[in-house]
Amino acid sequence: LQWNKLSGAGAVALVQGLWENACAIRGSLWRLDLAWNRLAVRCDESLSLPDCKCETCKWCSKVVATLANVFAEGSTLFHLDLSYVNFRASDCAVLAAGLSKNHSLFGLHFDGNSYVLDDCGFLVPKAVGQEGDAQKTTGNSNDIMRNF
Repeated sequence: LQWNKLSGAGAVALVQGLWENACAIRGSLWRLDLAWNRLAVRCDESLSLPDCKCETCKWCSKVVATLANVFAEGSTLFHLDLSYVNFRASDCAVLAAGLSKNHSLFGLHFDGNSYVLDDCGFLVPKAVGQEGDAQKTTGNSNDIMRNF
């Protein structure tokens, strides 16, 4: 599903379906590539208003919260590519909290967002000037995120 300009209500519906598959029905979707979509695009005003309540920002917040729940509660997702979907630092912090409880995600691609995966596989804020070269996790996400 990469490069499909998924955003807003469509992005929310997609990640809610992912949650149902991973958490509610214990489905069989275990690999997903959502790279280069617009899952976390926020309005321009949100740069100066971190708690913006416009429709665009509300959809983004729902996407982030639902993905964090997929990470925390899901047991079927094994590999996920979320590269270049516009996650900001506040979004990444929410996702990192969900990942800290994950026991099934083995591979995560996260290039092009405000956080990166460090050499040990931790989701960490991007350093000033850091380009975010291709980085992936390997191993159990719970082990990787334990000390985050």
